[in-house]
Amino acid sequence: MGSVCIYGALVGIIGVGISIVAIIRTATFDYTLLSILIASLLIPVQLYVAYIKGMFLGLEKYENVNKILFVPKILILFAFVVLDIIGEMTVFSVVLIIFIGNAANLIQSYYYLNRLNIPSSHYSLKKTIKMFRQGIPYAISLFLIVANYKLDILLLSQWGDSADVGSYVISVQFGELIWQLPAALSLMLMIKSAKTADRSQFSENVTLISRLSVTISVFIGVILYFVLPVIINLVLDSDSNNKIQNTYLYLFPGLLAMVIFKIVNSDLAGNGSPIYSVWIMLPAVILNIFLNYILIPKYGGEGAAIASSISYIFTTISIITIHKYKYRQSFLSYLLIRPSDLVFLVDKGKNLISRRIR
Repeated sequence: MGSVCIYGALVGIIGVGISIVAIIRTATFDYTLLSILIASLLIPVQLYVAYIKGMFLGLEKYENVNKILFVPKILILFAFVVLDIIGEMTVFSVVLIIFIGNAANLIQSYYYLNRLNIPSSHYSLKKTIKMFRQGIPYAISLFLIVANYKLDILLLSQWGDSADVGSYVISVQFGELIWQLPAALSLMLMIKSAKTADRSQFSENVTLISRLSVTISVFIGVILYFVLPVIINLVLDSDSNNKIQNTYLYLFPGLLAMVIFKIVNSDLAGNGSPIYSVWIMLPAVILNIFLNYILIPKYGGEGAAIASSISYIFTTISIITIHKYKYRQSFLSYLLIRPSDLVFLVDKGKNLISRRIR
């Protein structure tokens, strides 16, 4: 625990410094120093949340992971809707809300961790150095993954208008609700993958979870599509509603694709191969920027959504190709649900109900 805290502080300080310098040197938009600082401070906050999630998973406290996954997303989404209503959807306000939501998430995470009464451990320099070396490829991979679906907001602020930023941000926040199930499953998969010895059997489980997650996410996504205008109609005009719904619709294929990416990538990362996602995400980020440059000036937020979807689909096809070659699976085994999967779900449901009754 002591080494984790020190490691997080060191990486956080380095990350904040690099982030501030990179934004100041590369930004073509006139960001305020406060906006840059707040955005950069997200790095240590999210790092510590990720560390605490890892502790929960190692201790198999999955219910705590689920709690800290859902609450911040809902709060941030609500805040974005309010900002759009009052016409204050700016880069600064978006960054501030995201920071407040993540800070609340950290406080919530620490509260649940503190309740577990984990004995404190002493700081070890050797452990800290080892964690740093092993964490570099994971950190680069995570940075590129996050950058690929957060970059659009910055590009929209430069090449679009405030209305585009507002509609896109709200659509993304609704869309990310689709990712909550695979996010929880992928975290568990990473832990199990690191421990498993039978890779062949485990790869079958990965494809099963991928198929089930896609199927469930399709239902969730369709429900959100029809619920979205009902919620937005309560607070916004019909023009804004149509724009947000169209943006969400263009995002939807990419959101589904990323469900598979998150599941498959968690298996590769848990098995000690995070470098694959680095190779994939580098061209994906470049592709996303190029498509945004072409599509945003003409289509606004809807263009950003199209660019994101194409980029997400590219990453998913790439990660499936690597995983299926490595573990000898068919491409469709990650996508199409089978009758045996439904039997599996029914059996699990029956077992769950029987345990509840007892």
